[in-house]
Amino acid sequence: MLTWLLADDKPGNVTQSVGLLEALNLPYERKQLRFDSTDNPDGDIPAGASRLAPPWPELVIATGGRTAQAAEWVKRRSGGRTRVIQLGRKGGRRLLSFDAVIAPFYARLPRHDNLIETLLPLCRINQSGLQQAALQWPELLDDKATPKVVALVGGHNGRFQWNAEIAYKFAVDLTRWVSSNGGSLTMIASRRTGQHEIQALELGMGGRGELVPWQPDKKIPYRAYLARAEVLVVTADSESMLAEALATTHPVYLYRLVEKNLSMIKQSKNCVRTALYALLKTRRSYARWVHNGIVLPPPRDFEALHARLAELGYLYPFTPQVELMVDQRESLNEAERAAEELHNRGLI
Repeated sequence: MLTWLLADDKPGNVTQSVGLLEALNLPYERKQLRFDSTDNPDGDIPAGASRLAPPWPELVIATGGRTAQAAEWVKRRSGGRTRVIQLGRKGGRRLLSFDAVIAPFYARLPRHDNLIETLLPLCRINQSGLQQAALQWPELLDDKATPKVVALVGGHNGRFQWNAEIAYKFAVDLTRWVSSNGGSLTMIASRRTGQHEIQALELGMGGRGELVPWQPDKKIPYRAYLARAEVLVVTADSESMLAEALATTHPVYLYRLVEKNLSMIKQSKNCVRTALYALLKTRRSYARWVHNGIVLPPPRDFEALHARLAELGYLYPFTPQVELMVDQRESLNEAERAAEELHNRGLI
């Protein structure tokens, strides 16, 4: 089966597509869409797709808003023979164009026959990969006291507050919690953490933990840290890091962050979007409105996500007084579950 992965310039989007393809165990060709001066769309060719040419694939998998238009175009050019599986909330808004849309439930897309809802975004972390990483880095964290706590640190985004003061408090809270339980703390920063915040994290740890900074020219053994940790802590700003943490079998704690204040106009618009979704989410007319951009779905409901994961026993809300658990649990692999559902629907 000739399969294309349509890739944009966002690593998180590509990771989701690759995670699904790996779960499906499908070979594929990666088609890099370019949204720059070298891309010269003509006529009905959408941005980024000018280099795509026949033979058209039997299957396209893509994630993100900008890949959705290219995926729609490929399906049209193939005479409808190409099956398209679109991932994510932004591309998923064009759900009437695709054979299947895979998006997390808290994205609150319209209910439709081709919608496959997951708990979390898809990722590439799985038990086989974790075992291999642990074998490749057998001494990683070996010198650390148990329980070995690894914190995945997010950073700046459009939804949650994050600054040096918050980073300092986060580091102080975790350091005291881990030290009081006789364990060790390792923090892994992301590309969004920020230099001032990294300095604040180091200050907050006060030499009682290790910080692994993100470096654009140097890869860290991220999977090995996940594999060899005994407890994981994730900041609430990143749904992708949360998905990766929950793909392990370690206890996972969520460190809550405060959402940014919105203007009254923005709050009012979000209220209208939420009310429309609550009233009309199962109606085909609402799906058409979202598909055509007449209305937008509500913002992601992170509170619902965190509550559902806690209810299912996957997640512990962090407080300075919470018990530090080390019991293993069942891993949460949404890529495998989505792949199974695609097989069940006869799309693969």
